[in-house]
Amino acid sequence: MLPSVIGDWLRRWNRKLHIYVGLYFVLFTALFAISGLALNRSTWAVFAGGAAKSELEREIDSPSGETQLARARDLMSQLGVSGEIHQIEVPKDVDGLNVWVLRPNRLVIIRARLGERIASVEIQRRAAWDAIRGLHEFTGQSRFDPSVRRDWWLTTVWAIAIDALSLGAIFLVASGIWMWLQLRQKRIGGSIALAGGCLVLFVFLVALKWL
Repeated sequence: MLPSVIGDWLRRWNRKLHIYVGLYFVLFTALFAISGLALNRSTWAVFAGGAAKSELEREIDSPSGETQLARARDLMSQLGVSGEIHQIEVPKDVDGLNVWVLRPNRLVIIRARLGERIASVEIQRRAAWDAIRGLHEFTGQSRFDPSVRRDWWLTTVWAIAIDALSLGAIFLVASGIWMWLQLRQKRIGGSIALAGGCLVLFVFLVALKWL
């Protein structure tokens, strides 16, 4: 057992941190609740507007850089395109460079014909509901080419924020359980709720392979 002075101090600060951390993550939690609904209820997209697509051509200079990633960044800079480089492709049949640039609300496909110094830019804007879903899934790391890492500063900020949210959620769970254990009159109801949550988690993480 903890000495009463230390125990009182820990309980007081646990309660304060539980409240303040919870308040800090209110908007993030709301965002992920909405984006979770967007993932689970894709049919609701009809109420959130449609997608749009546009194309244009621009003159470019031959992109500079010692690597394909550096050349892709230079090409994006010339065209005023920002976002996370998702994929880079060098066509075999033409002197060119193709770059897929991803943001939660849009995909930009750059097809540069370097010999002609022309770049075709295709912009696929996502519907609002799909953009919210994109926030839930957005990591900035290519599924097709693991060597392409995060290179957009906003993605790095987003990744740090999500790491903080995850750690904060773990703290909220742990501190909430500790506060619950201090309330003897709430232990039966809390035990039922905790057991129910653990059962559902067990089913989806472990038991599904036998069902």
